[in-house]
Amino acid sequence: MNVLNGNFGGCDALGADSRSATADFNRVSGWVTDNGDKLTIPSVGNPLYASLSTSTEQVFLNARYQVPTKCSAACRGFRFGSTLPGLTAGVLSTYSSILTLAWLGGLGAFVCLVYLIFVVLQGPKATQNMYLYLYVLTLSLCFVLWVMLCVYLSRLGDVQAGRAAFMANADCITDKTWASVVTSVGAATDLGSVWAWMIVFMIFFLLCTLVGVCVLCHVMKKLAQCGTWRAQHGGVY
Repeated sequence: MNVLNGNFGGCDALGADSRSATADFNRVSGWVTDNGDKLTIPSVGNPLYASLSTSTEQVFLNARYQVPTKCSAACRGFRFGSTLPGLTAGVLSTYSSILTLAWLGGLGAFVCLVYLIFVVLQGPKATQNMYLYLYVLTLSLCFVLWVMLCVYLSRLGDVQAGRAAFMANADCITDKTWASVVTSVGAATDLGSVWAWMIVFMIFFLLCTLVGVCVLCHVMKKLAQCGTWRAQHGGVY
């Protein structure tokens, strides 16, 4: 009866399984009665049948309360509850960040476009300061978007690292159905394309900012030279 009552399929000392709990139990005699179509005298023999059918020992049915994993320390430390919420929060945060970038970029571009139309409509009345303000406004928008992309890209790197750590546990799970859950979650949270596009836009806005600053410095230098020449020649170009 100790063989029937024991649990020797786990990873703990002597094969005990600390990750199961009793779900149901029954007397051996009742178990024989419930399985009367299989446990008969011809199938098990008269001595064993007589012993089982009169036994008052109890048989326990154990149910697992944790996903079955391999016996390594790393695998046995795996918990859905301690890894999945953080991964989910990271993905939702990335989605929110993308929306923020889209709204800010769209609103900033709209403001720049409206101001550009205003300057163009001024025609000959448009001053150098108007064009300078438009240029600086556009340059500032590129710089702000670049900084935000750098910050969000750093956060996305943490999310990707968490996802990789979560996916590494798929090999730990011995149950194929539960292992497929990890694989499915990994596929649903794959942000590789988002990572790539954020790098592309980060480089784009960085180049726009650097080129814009260089052009602005060059133009300002030329304007200063023109002002100096004008002052030296009595205000006549």
